[in-house]
Amino acid sequence: MASALCDMRIVVIEDVWIVAQSYVAMLDNLRVIVAGPAGTVADALKLVDVGPIDAALVDMNLHGEMAHGVVEQLNARGVPVVIVTGYDLEPEFESKVTAVLKKPIRVEALIKVFREIAAATKANRKPDAAAV
Repeated sequence: MASALCDMRIVVIEDVWIVAQSYVAMLDNLRVIVAGPAGTVADALKLVDVGPIDAALVDMNLHGEMAHGVVEQLNARGVPVVIVTGYDLEPEFESKVTAVLKKPIRVEALIKVFREIAAATKANRKPDAAAV
């Protein structure tokens, strides 16, 4: 059975290389198209400004710089944002994200969130004219 996430485009923004690579490997195994990872706010802002994105996995603290601007840019594009963090999320950002997962995260929880995003995205898409 094909993954519900197959061909979903997810950007990974995480500053700890080994953690970022574990997210990328997990998403690759689910046949997700992964962009990134980006490990700094500057790199993340460049990455989220290129091409279509279905969802974003964002660590809020990137080498001591908070990723608020990244979340704002993703919001402006209508991209669902999943935050992974060891910190409490500021109340003003709670309405700007789809989910907040506290580190260390469970892979099952991350997959569940992305499956929910994929289902919601699919439900909101209009059918292709050729498919009608």
